[in-house]
Order: sequence, then structure tokens, then C-alpha cells
Amino acid sequence: MNSIMIALNKIFPMFNINMPLHTVCDLIRKLRPIPNWKIVCWKKPMTGRVKLNTDGSYLHDSGKAGIGGIIRNEFGDLLMAFAVSVVCNSNNMAEILATSYGVDLCLNWVSWN
Repeated sequence: MNSIMIALNKIFPMFNINMPLHTVCDLIRKLRPIPNWKIVCWKKPMTGRVKLNTDGSYLHDSGKAGIGGIIRNEFGDLLMAFAVSVVCNSNNMAEILATSYGVDLCLNWVSWN
């Protein structure tokens, strides 16, 4: 039990190590995240348009990063998808690279067709 109290004190410096166990349990219960959910629905693009959905990911510990995306037409049909390893230094940069890469693919796709 003492190691739990020490760990809590390291994470929360204002935490009193000498609190009774029931008080500690009440505090931990209050720290739980409150579940928050919503229904997410993909919507088709307008007639004559395509829709690009992208994602980027960066793992700070390893420095590895990747981007991916999918392009669909007005009927929801897959036109193109991509997944690429990239070099960057943050999640935000990975997201930007994914969007940029996807937009370039969309523009090139238009010129191919």
C-alpha cells in the first residue's frame, strides 16, 4: 500500500501520503474519466466531388511516424487509399503531412481522369 501512496504523491504532489485508505479510494474514484460519447457518421460528398479523410500518427519514444488516408467519390466508392511512413517530429506535423499528401493525390487524380 505504501508504494501506491508514494506513486500517487509523485503524480499529484499535493496528495497527502498520510491520508486514510478510504479517503485515498474516494479520491482515486473521483479521478476516473467521465465517459463521453457521440455517434459519428461518415457523410458522402456532394455530387461531382470527392472526400478525403486522413490521419497521421507520431510515436515520440521511437520517433516513428506514419500517415494514411482514403479518397471516396459521391457514392462512397473507394477511389484511392494510402499509408506511408514519414519523417517528422510531432503528431501535429504528421497530421499536416497526411492532409498535404492526400490533397496532392486528389489534385493528381483529377488530372489523371
